[in-house]
Amino acid sequence: MGDHNQIDAEEMNSQPLIKGATQSTIDLIKEEIGGPEAVLEALEHAVYEGIDEGYCIACGSFYGNVEPDARRYPCGECDQKTVYSILEIFS
Repeated sequence: MGDHNQIDAEEMNSQPLIKGATQSTIDLIKEEIGGPEAVLEALEHAVYEGIDEGYCIACGSFYGNVEPDARRYPCGECDQKTVYSILEIFS
């Protein structure tokens, strides 16, 4: 992401973009990924290489390869329709 529209790691600390996602769950997901810089790297992989990870915004569970526009997929851990792709959570 080498242009002027690049997301800054500091911006990753803003309010969650998805209704129903708590800041603590978003922080848990960031920690699971490896921090704000790793989130940016995962977003680059999703955009440029089509490798899109999914996370449950209710419990933080990880889901490997999901569709880039994944929204409200069922979570096998908490039985809610709260799995979103990393692109949907952080962009």
